Amino acid sequence: MIFPLAAVLTIVVDGTPVRSYNAPRLEHGRVVAPIEPFVTHIARSIGYDGTALIVRLGDYFAQVSLPSAPQPDRFASTYVQLAPIARTLGARVRFDGRTHTLYVQTPPSVVATPTPFNAAVPLALPREVFTPVPQTTPRPTVNGPPLPRRTPIPVRSPPRRC
Repeated sequence: MIFPLAAVLTIVVDGTPVRSYNAPRLEHGRVVAPIEPFVTHIARSIGYDGTALIVRLGDYFAQVSLPSAPQPDRFASTYVQLAPIARTLGARVRFDGRTHTLYVQTPPSVVATPTPFNAAVPLALPREVFTPVPQTTPRPTVNGPPLPRRTPIPVRSPPRRC
């Protein structure tokens, strides 16, 4: 009996294909993928609040209901629906049925430019800091006969005359 080959499902995040030992698959018309590396590739942090998995990306977060608490060593075998999580985090998701590819485009990170210098803004003056005066350490006094030196002193031999 010859088994039909299943189409390989590829997930591309920000133009880079994400590879995994546990492959993503289609279930009931939805792309499901393991948390590690697919969700962790999109998210900045992942946590668990006792009832749901909390996935964060910048100011956005998604809650994923799981039947039990996920163990970090089981992230590679815990499958979740990827597209709803990515859309909730602000990413654009597109599925190409012809090539069986899910494209995920995460939003660009917003970087604020520094404010220019304004001389009219009052500056905080440095406060006086109390520092105690350091105490001088008394010099040690040596009594009794001197002890022999414990480190060897290299001895140079006089140059040879021929």
